[in-house]
Amino acid sequence: AEPMADGSPAQEDIEELEALLKKATQPKIVDRLERLLGEWRADLAVPTSAATPTASPTPNPAPATVSPTPAPAAHSPAPIAREAASRSLPAVQFVPIESFAFDQDAYPSKWVQIYITSGLDGVGVRPENVTCKFSHDAFDLQIRELSGKSYRLFKTNLENEIVPGESKCIVKMNRITLKLRKKENEFGTDHWSSLTKKRGAKSADDAAGKKDPGAGLMDLMRDLYDEGDDTMKKTIGEAMLKSRQERTGADLGDDM
Repeated sequence: AEPMADGSPAQEDIEELEALLKKATQPKIVDRLERLLGEWRADLAVPTSAATPTASPTPNPAPATVSPTPAPAAHSPAPIAREAASRSLPAVQFVPIESFAFDQDAYPSKWVQIYITSGLDGVGVRPENVTCKFSHDAFDLQIRELSGKSYRLFKTNLENEIVPGESKCIVKMNRITLKLRKKENEFGTDHWSSLTKKRGAKSADDAAGKKDPGAGLMDLMRDLYDEGDDTMKKTIGEAMLKSRQERTGADLGDDM
């Protein structure tokens, strides 16, 4: 599939990635595919949501739309129903958390600590409003309805991998501490020089908006082929061959 003119992934790219996700069985591969699929879906959905903000689905229909008998045309409640539905579940507007401290104990430390204290007075009064989701290279901390605002600290591409099941979110009265459990290798745990990885020179095209989603998919498929089991290797091999044949056919068509 060819990328769209603005560098965003095409619908065909997403469908191809969804097909791979259905056949994936290894947790690491499923996680990588799901994260990439989420990013592509978000990229593809941005223009649509911006052009038609009222088209987003509403989980709970407004009570005005439920009626045992049809109302006469002169008293149609449809405009009222649409207005009620549009304000039934407003999207949460998060304030990004910009101020936090990053620390780790002396080597060989098993933990990375993140301290958030600024602007969190009284956060411990309702700890149920604080959630944090961990993955092997990311975390997403969300604080809802604190003094009328919601806050979020989302970091991906962490310096090294963590163990999601052993990582913790500790809520105190006026602060939050995240404890990221480092993943151990044959030599123990790695020292983190920063919280997230620094982008290399090869990301220059991405920063300039020139990333090719099709090329990115091929790179991912090669990685998954190397890491996958026999079934996944067969599935990815067939998909790569099909994609290569389609690209070759398109090139020949352009030359004619």
